[in-house]
Amino acid sequence: MEVQARAAFVGRVRELAELERALGATQAGSGGTVLVAGEAGIGKTRLAFELASRARAAGFEVLVGRSIDLIGTELAYQPFVEALRPLTELRPAGPAAGSQQRVFEEALALLTSRAAAAPVLLVLEDLHWADTSTLDLVVFLAHNVGDQRVLLLATFRADEPASAERLRRVADSVRRSGRAFELALGPLEREELTALVAAHPRAPSPAVRDAIIARSEGNPLFAEELLAVAGDERGELPRGLQEVLLERVTRLDRPTQDLLRLASAAGRDVGYPLLRAVAALPEQDVRESLRRAVEQGVLVAEQATGRFCFRHALLAEAIYATVLPGEREELHGRLADELARSSDATPAELAPHWEAAGRPAESLAASVEAARQAEAVFGLAEALAHLERALGLWRAVPEADELVQLDLAELCSWAADVAGQTGAAPRAVELAQRAVELAGASDPRRAALLHAALGRHLFASGHGEGALAAFERAVALVPEQPPSPERAEALAALGNGLMLAWRHDESMAISEQALVLARCVGAQSAELRALTVLGTDLAYVGRGGEGLEQLSEALRLAEERSDPLGLQRAYINLTDALMMLGRPRESARLAEQALLVFRRYGLDESTLIANLIEPLVACGEWDRADQVSAAALRTITASYPHMPLIARAELEVGRGDFDRARAHLEAARATLQIDRDLAMYDTFVAELTLW
Repeated sequence: MEVQARAAFVGRVRELAELERALGATQAGSGGTVLVAGEAGIGKTRLAFELASRARAAGFEVLVGRSIDLIGTELAYQPFVEALRPLTELRPAGPAAGSQQRVFEEALALLTSRAAAAPVLLVLEDLHWADTSTLDLVVFLAHNVGDQRVLLLATFRADEPASAERLRRVADSVRRSGRAFELALGPLEREELTALVAAHPRAPSPAVRDAIIARSEGNPLFAEELLAVAGDERGELPRGLQEVLLERVTRLDRPTQDLLRLASAAGRDVGYPLLRAVAALPEQDVRESLRRAVEQGVLVAEQATGRFCFRHALLAEAIYATVLPGEREELHGRLADELARSSDATPAELAPHWEAAGRPAESLAASVEAARQAEAVFGLAEALAHLERALGLWRAVPEADELVQLDLAELCSWAADVAGQTGAAPRAVELAQRAVELAGASDPRRAALLHAALGRHLFASGHGEGALAAFERAVALVPEQPPSPERAEALAALGNGLMLAWRHDESMAISEQALVLARCVGAQSAELRALTVLGTDLAYVGRGGEGLEQLSEALRLAEERSDPLGLQRAYINLTDALMMLGRPRESARLAEQALLVFRRYGLDESTLIANLIEPLVACGEWDRADQVSAAALRTITASYPHMPLIARAELEVGRGDFDRARAHLEAARATLQIDRDLAMYDTFVAELTLW
C-alpha cells in the first residue's frame, strides 16, 4: 500500500482492535467486510495504512485500489482495476462478455484463488467517488467472502452529500451479509491530538499547539496540515483546510505550481510519461519540480507503478480550484490531446477532458463510444452518465448526427432504454417523450416503435392510462398493409398493456393478431411478446392448461434464441401464472431458476423477485422469503417501487408484525397510480385490516 505515514499513529485503539480481530478471523478462514466511514481527513487512510502494515507482517497479500473523481469520469470498476492490476485485468472476455455477473464472479474467483496461497486484504479507498458498478461489486463480494480468507476494507466519506444516499444503501446491503461491520471514525480526543502534535519532528510552542488543536476540531489531517504551515509563534494560521493546503503549495516555485495545476486537472493519479509529455517544461525541469513537490509532501511517488498521486484528494481539489478560466480549458485540451495519442486511454477518460477543454465535438464522440463500451459490460449507470453528457453537448456540435452516426431522437431513445434498465423510470419517460417529439410522424414505422417504447416506460413509472394511449397510438401509426414487423411490435405492445390492465379478452384478440402477423413477417421479438401475453391471458380467463403451454413455448423459444428480454417476460409471466393457478412450489422453484438466468444477462430482477416472494410466503418458507424480501428492499428503484414494499408487507402480515406491514403498505401507496396496482394494494390493506 503506497501510503506515507505522515505522523505517529495515535488513538483509534478500539477501531484497530476490531480490525485486528477481523484479520485473525480471516487468517482462520472466516473472511468479511469492514466499512470505514468518516469525514474528509478524519484518518480513514491512516487507519487503513496501519492495518495494511500489520496485515503484511502477518503474511497477508495486500491489494489497494482508489476511486478518484476530480472532473467527473465514470470509469466502471475503477478501484478494482487498480487493485487487481498486479494480478490480472478485470474485464469480461470472449463471446459471453455481456454479463455483469461474470465480471463479479471472475473478481471473486481471482481473490479466492490468491487466498488459497495467503490470506488477502483488499483495501478500496474513497468509495464516495466510486462508480455504481464498483459499489455493486463491493456488495457482491461482501456476500461471498465469508468463507474465504479474504478481508475487504472499504473507506468512504460520510459527509459527501452527492453520494450519501447510495452509500447508505451500499452499507445496508453489506451489513446484511452477516459478515461485515462498520467503523465510524469520529474526531480524535484532545489528548490524542496533543500526542499527535507532540510527536511532530518540529513540535510547536504551546500557544501554536493549542491553536492547532482548537482549529482542527479533532480532525487529524487538519491538524497535520496546520502543523505543516506553523512557521512562527504568532499562531496566525489559515482557518480553512483549503487555505492550509494552498499555503504549502505556494512555497513552491512557479514552474512547480504550474505542474501541480496540470496534475490536478488530470483528475486521477498521474503517470510520469503523461506529465512529461504535457508539461511545458524540459524533462530535467519536470523531474526537479516533481522532486520538490514530493519533498514538500504535496505529491507521493509510487515507485511500483511509476505514478504520482496527491498526498490527499482534497489537496488536488484545492489546487484545481486555483486554475483560472481559460487556463482550465487549455490544460484539459493538452491532457486530452496526449491521452488521445495513447493506446491505453479509454473514451471514458477522454470525454470529460474534452468537455472541460471546451471541445464539444470530441467529447460527444468519446461520450457515445464510452456509453457503448460501458453498456457492453453492463455498466449501465456509467453508460447513462455518458449518454446524459452527450445529450448536454448535442446542440453545441454542428452536424452531430453525422459525427456519431445517430440522430438526436435515437440518442434520446437509447438513453431512455438505459435509464429504464437502471430503474430510473421517470427519466426514461422524459427521454422517450423527447424522442417521440423529435422523430415526429414522417416515418410512421419508426414513430410506432418509439411510441411503443414510451408506453413501456410509462407503465414502469406508474402511468397506466398514458401507457395504453401510447400503445394505441403506436398501432394507429402503422398501416395494416403491407404487413410489417413494426406493426407486429406495436400490436404485441398493446396486447401487453391491455393484459397488465386486466382487460384479458381484449388483450387476447390483439395478441392473436400480433402473433399471426409476427410469424408472417419473421418478427421474432414481437412473436415472443405476443405468445407470452397470450399465455397469460388464457391462464387468467380460466384456460390454465392452454395458458401454461403457450408460456412454456415462449420460454423455450426465448432460450433457443438467447433473447434476454424475451426470457425476462416469459419467466415473469410464467411464475405469475403458476402462482395464480395454485401451484406456488412450482412458481418458487422456477423463479429461483430464473434468477440465475437474469444474473447471467444482467437483467432487472425487481418483478421476478416479487414473483418469488409471494409463493415462498404461500408455501410457508418464511426464512427464505425474509432473505429475498430484505435484499429487495435494499435495491428499490423508481421502476415499480411498490412491488418489494407490498411483498414485504405480505410477509410481515403473515408473521404478525402489523405495524411494520402498515408502514410498508403506506410507503407503497405513495408510489401507486395504476388502477390494477391500486386494486392489488387494496387486497393487502383489507387483509391487514382483517387481522
